[in-house]
Amino acid sequence: MVSGVDAGSVTITVSTTFKSNTYSNSVSVTIVAAVSTPPESTPQIEITNPIKTLKKGSSFDFDHEFTDDTGEENNSVVSWVSKSTTIATINANGVAKAIEIGKVVIEVSVTFKGVAYKDTVEFDVVIDPELRIVNEVVTLEIDDTHTFELEFKDEKGMTVSSGQEFNWSHPDDTYQFATIDTNGTIQGVKEGKVPITVTTEYKGVSYSYETTVCIVKQDAPNPKVTILDITSGDHLPVDGKILTAKKGQTFKMSYQMFVCGESIGRHFVKWTSSDASFVNVRERGDHYFITVLKDGHVGNQTTYIEVKITYQGKEFISYVDFRAR
Repeated sequence: MVSGVDAGSVTITVSTTFKSNTYSNSVSVTIVAAVSTPPESTPQIEITNPIKTLKKGSSFDFDHEFTDDTGEENNSVVSWVSKSTTIATINANGVAKAIEIGKVVIEVSVTFKGVAYKDTVEFDVVIDPELRIVNEVVTLEIDDTHTFELEFKDEKGMTVSSGQEFNWSHPDDTYQFATIDTNGTIQGVKEGKVPITVTTEYKGVSYSYETTVCIVKQDAPNPKVTILDITSGDHLPVDGKILTAKKGQTFKMSYQMFVCGESIGRHFVKWTSSDASFVNVRERGDHYFITVLKDGHVGNQTTYIEVKITYQGKEFISYVDFRAR
């Protein structure tokens, strides 16, 4: 048996003696360096940019890397799956969309030589923390009091009920229309408009909420809705005002709401017709189109349009009546 020691050439001779005669034979052998075979790598897939949170309504593009049994990056097609599609979805390109508050697991997988390899990431779908007053008031009579109630929700939509400090303020140092204490209790002093601000700090970030209270005399009227007929330019502020119209006529309407004599702009509004077969209401952009669909009812019966605005938890209603010619 010949064992190689080092690379090179060597001559091997074998000889024997038989009946006083010597017999031999030689062979040349080349010794070469051994070829080493590297050990086989274990294929692996990895999500390279994991996240902990994703804001509700936003998207995130996940990246991945797959190395095969040679240790080299492999561009095999992968599959993305969301384990809870009600919380977040993900498409074939790895783009996740946050749908609802909660926890979700995203999985990426690839099949290589008949074997499946996977990696996952878990994250929370969150929202911006929110502070709000749950029992706002539009008006407050002089000498009356009202205690505001607060709700503060964290990034997971959970109400923070303890350990949270709130600071109340209003820039009314000159006229003193109202006072407000550290518990959020406001008391009317004299007629005027009072902006109220409450703030709190959560995880190093300040959050605030603002509201306005109109301090009024006793038995003062509530805020009113003003309807504007944009087509004619007429304001229709009086409840029960009758508009005489004919079939096919259309009124283009807008609205305003006034508190303490000042317009407070657009708020959630709902227009309804008492008889949609006679007068129809359609919304288009910032305006509402009211169309008379047929001639008047027997006895000149009127059909009214109700405008209901919800502001600071209260409803304010105005009417305009339509009578066909």
